[in-house]
Amino acid sequence: MPRKANPKPDADKGKEKVIKAALRAYSHNDLLPVEFEKLSLKQLVDAAKKNDFGDTLVDFIIFELNEGLDGEDWDRAAELIERGKDDLDAVVGGLYAVPVARKK
Repeated sequence: MPRKANPKPDADKGKEKVIKAALRAYSHNDLLPVEFEKLSLKQLVDAAKKNDFGDTLVDFIIFELNEGLDGEDWDRAAELIERGKDDLDAVVGGLYAVPVARKK
């Protein structure tokens, strides 16, 4: 029986494509010290691990999409980032609530 080809390279290329699109959409991508367009998926993840981008939100985007995707899945990518946004919104709400609680 012939062995199945490893689908990982295609999946990695899909992840890389989605991550780069997300970074292109990032509002401060022009300030990043790393030319992310030239990097492979592995290089993107390695740069995020070392915080070469100098922006932990960019690192988060790369980690979240790399770990949460099985390939090029735009809907899933949007869901992953939306979930992160929801978590951050909860933190913002909690921070705004602290001064109100402290005044009592």
